[in-house]
Amino acid sequence: MLMADAAGGIIAVNGAFCGLTGIRAEDVVGRRLESSFFEGHWSEFLAGLHEAIADLAEVQGQIRERRNDGSSFSAWMSISPVRNGSGGVAYYLGMLFALDGGALAGVADHRRPVADDALTGLASRGRLQERLEHTIADASCSGERLAVLFLDLDRFKNINDSLGHAVGDEVLRGIAERLRRCVRTDDMLARVGGDEFALVLRGIVDAQVPVTMAKQICQQIYRPFVFEGRELNLTASLGISLYPQDGTTAQSLIEHANTAMYRAKERGSNSYAFYRPKMTTRVQERLLIEQSLHRALERNEFVVYYQPQIEIASGRVTGGEALVRWDHPELGHVGPDRFIALAEEIRMIRSIGSWVMRTVCGQMGTWSAAGLSPLRMAVNLSAQQILRSRHTDSLRAVLDECWVPVDGMELEIEITESSLQTSENALATAKLLKSLGITLAIDDFGTGYSSLMALKLLPIDRIKIDRSFVAGTPGNTDHAAVTAAVIAMGKALGLRVLAEGVETPEQLAFLRAHGCDEAQGYLFSKPLPAAEFQRFIEHARNPAE
Repeated sequence: MLMADAAGGIIAVNGAFCGLTGIRAEDVVGRRLESSFFEGHWSEFLAGLHEAIADLAEVQGQIRERRNDGSSFSAWMSISPVRNGSGGVAYYLGMLFALDGGALAGVADHRRPVADDALTGLASRGRLQERLEHTIADASCSGERLAVLFLDLDRFKNINDSLGHAVGDEVLRGIAERLRRCVRTDDMLARVGGDEFALVLRGIVDAQVPVTMAKQICQQIYRPFVFEGRELNLTASLGISLYPQDGTTAQSLIEHANTAMYRAKERGSNSYAFYRPKMTTRVQERLLIEQSLHRALERNEFVVYYQPQIEIASGRVTGGEALVRWDHPELGHVGPDRFIALAEEIRMIRSIGSWVMRTVCGQMGTWSAAGLSPLRMAVNLSAQQILRSRHTDSLRAVLDECWVPVDGMELEIEITESSLQTSENALATAKLLKSLGITLAIDDFGTGYSSLMALKLLPIDRIKIDRSFVAGTPGNTDHAAVTAAVIAMGKALGLRVLAEGVETPEQLAFLRAHGCDEAQGYLFSKPLPAAEFQRFIEHARNPAE
């Protein structure tokens, strides 16, 4: 263990820390948490530490380091803020859990029983791992089969960022209580990280047992949480590994369940996935993407593409949507579906979003000089850019720096519908944008939980029908009904309605018949580099040239 003051200066370490790391206490005390103690993966851990401290948040991860004597060790590291009575940070508490037996050789005299999790009362990661090792030893003799479920809450950081850690802590306690209701007497349940939980099931007859448990957990978590009259809807992603086929040690089973959890996240919220060996390659790629993201901005690897938006009635180009892409030096072209969610998770999305805003505003100035007015350009805003007032202040600073209103050029900001659920700062952000002459659109409409009251209170100019509904029209009667209802509602509220993902003439005809104002999708054009987007507009306006 180590302790640091509110400014991040290390004030104490215990003997177990020194024995595990090979570092003397006098060489650590007085240095900052952000200091580079090791030569291995510590630099990757530090990448998210500075911003986590600034946001008063927990940071955690696995490190593999080398001591001064050349030996190595593997550990799970977490650094968490401990708050005072006024909600500020009293100090930071860091904990390292050794993940391999060899790492414990130097700390045998300092080891103590691993405490339960103080927030939820569940077992800690260390206690779970110890008990799982004993269970595996018993199972190897009896032939018993086991399952490990690794659970991660989807987009939980948005709750902490927008509603505060006090609400976040209450949610975690509520999640722990709901999980207790699901487990059986012989099952083991633990909180292994900030919003991560693990469950060990004994006596597995077949794979249907963990499937039934995973479904039950998803149902329990999906039930709304109500805090101070506010309803929160949460979902979770679960990964499942089985003993003995997926691993014969506690570490391998937990790691493989964690790997499967990431596959479940890719499938969508509130889902589960079994571990498969090929998933390891996907996780390794994810780690490569995560490590590369920290350097992508400084290496100028991002590029902005623009997808045209068309007025359905006239067929003219009214604007476009700016979409960030990543030209990775090893992986090639990386689409946003592979890195945006990860950028939000590691708190890089605000930096990327600011870069996109500057790039688009500069490009709009170039297009204005080239005579492309009138033109509207939409830029997506991450929920993290509107969650708190200080995030809005940062957004204001970027816009003051790069946005200069030009006649005929209109900047539009798109906010996803789901972000309205967790952001109490949304109204302040919307008012800021309107004060700067910027229009506001709600993206992915129909997939979140926003109410008609939110649409009425926010100064919204446009709603965008999510592509998942457009894809089902006109053949899918449910999707067609939702699409028609959103168009009618938008008209009633005096809003413009734009449909995303239009790919067929039949979809366009349906939208036209129901009075949809605008559309974008592959029927008109794929996203284009800036120069090709300009040629597209010039040709659309002067087809004879």
